[in-house]
Amino acid sequence: MKTKTGHKPKTLHTFKSNTRKVCCTLLVSCILFSSCGKNADNPDQDLTQGITTAAPQKTLSPAITPTKAPQPIPSDTPIPTPMPTPEPSPDWAFIPSTNEPDKTSLLDYLTPEEINTVLSFSYDPDTIFQLFARYRGWLKQPDCYYCIDLIQVDKPLCQMLVNIKILSSAYSFESSTVLQNLYYFVDASIMADSFDELFQITDFNNDGYKDFLFCFGPMGNSGRYSLGFIYDTAECAYALLGSFSSATYLPEKLLIYENIYASMGYPDTYNKYIISDAKAILSESIQALYLGNEKHSYKYQKYINGEAYTVLENASYEEINRETDLSEWALYTDLPEQ
Repeated sequence: MKTKTGHKPKTLHTFKSNTRKVCCTLLVSCILFSSCGKNADNPDQDLTQGITTAAPQKTLSPAITPTKAPQPIPSDTPIPTPMPTPEPSPDWAFIPSTNEPDKTSLLDYLTPEEINTVLSFSYDPDTIFQLFARYRGWLKQPDCYYCIDLIQVDKPLCQMLVNIKILSSAYSFESSTVLQNLYYFVDASIMADSFDELFQITDFNNDGYKDFLFCFGPMGNSGRYSLGFIYDTAECAYALLGSFSSATYLPEKLLIYENIYASMGYPDTYNKYIISDAKAILSESIQALYLGNEKHSYKYQKYINGEAYTVLENASYEEINRETDLSEWALYTDLPEQ
């Protein structure tokens, strides 16, 4: 058999060469793609870290129209507002005098400028509205401090303002609190010879809590004027016990006896008070009218719930003594025996 010459059969060389080229091209492409975003010095570092790409924006279909969220319809109901912090109540109180009940405020006696002048320590006898005396101290029961001022209101010293200030501290520290501040007007003179007895710490109701007693001078014809403030354990504050004329205080008996002297032709009055809680309750009263020749006519009354009931009138001393023990009255009052 003759074989053709000059024609060689095709080989796969060309295919292999092309395959090798394609593989090399893919390999280079993979290397380049994998190295994209890498640091050449540090291939493990991702240079795209921290870069935020914007999310693709969504577009609405032309058939969809965007709508706004529904707005709330206003109503007539008001929106509640936060409650304000309550303001502190005034730390002082004025107690009107029984002699001048129409004057119900401290400003009825002093202007604000005079009040500031009152508390000055400099005393000038020719100037009114100044501090006359001050008392300071500590009370064990109740555990507090007091600062009591007697304020001169006029030149003859016939009008005074008593200011009782109860404090949580003896000094004006930032933490010190004014627990109570009372003013009381006194229409009575000051007895210079009894100044040491002007202010006393006592216990009216024998309950272990300290109370205050002021003994002033004469007030008209009614005798020696005294003023008492008592600690009310129910209110944890001081209250006015009362003003009395020439009184004798008996804390151990919870009693107060009082002498009220009248002008000629009018009966003198003698009262008996019972101290209950923080109040002085008028219990009995005897009036003695001088008839002359050392003779008197008596009237005896009892008080029930504040109402006066006359037991005897135009009676003798012996008749009154049958209703009440006048021997005790004689110990503590100037009740005449005839």
